[in-house]
Amino acid sequence: ELNGVTWLVHAGKAGYSMLKDDGILFSRCGSYRLYKTTDLINVRSSAKIAPDNDVGDIPEGTLVYAGSATGKWLKIIFQGKIAYAHSDYLKKA
Repeated sequence: ELNGVTWLVHAGKAGYSMLKDDGILFSRCGSYRLYKTTDLINVRSSAKIAPDNDVGDIPEGTLVYAGSATGKWLKIIFQGKIAYAHSDYLKKA
């Protein structure tokens, strides 16, 4: 378990499993990689900086799994929801 999500590795690919708010089990397998934050980072609900999409912070040195990219934004799971972190503040662990 990492950041409240159960992470699985199968055939070289990482995936996750979690319970959604409605109690339904959700899982996904894909090309997620383990990263470490290089600074305190703002997590966004979409792949852009906007005043209304800041959903929280992740401290420096935290391990996170990140998947597909939208520009320089990587998709992550944050507090059980899909969110985005800027790749300038993540390095492969």
